[in-house]
Amino acid sequence: MAENCFSLCRNMAFKALIFIILFALSSACARVSNQLQIAPAISGTVTKNGQPVAGAGIELLADPGNRTKSTRTNGSGRFQLPKIVEVQPAMLLLGNQSFQHRLVISHGGKRYLGIKVFSARGLPFKKMNLHCELTDPATKLGPTIEGLCDLRKGS
Repeated sequence: MAENCFSLCRNMAFKALIFIILFALSSACARVSNQLQIAPAISGTVTKNGQPVAGAGIELLADPGNRTKSTRTNGSGRFQLPKIVEVQPAMLLLGNQSFQHRLVISHGGKRYLGIKVFSARGLPFKKMNLHCELTDPATKLGPTIEGLCDLRKGS
């Protein structure tokens, strides 16, 4: 009889321990966001020969996820694109992720590489403020950034 009681108590203790572990894990996971920002919020101005370009097409292409956002410049040549956030639970397990995003400007039947950013160690910018002069040649600003747009203060 004592052996049955001991076995029953041990079984209940094991189940209680499993319950506590699962509860602790589910509580910890509930606090972790599975939203991953894959592209920054981008604002800026497009000019040509120093004059604002109204109606230029702005397209942001972002990886991972092959996501796009697009807009047009206003009468002052200004544009804004919201950040791109994606729900990716698998990213929580992968840790640092490589990111690449390109901003393409369309105007007068031409397409311009505004800026291309690559990072193998997570998103390098949470937001970007750009000035894009269409008559400037595309330049390489370093091993991971290139294009005709200049990064402005606050990026």
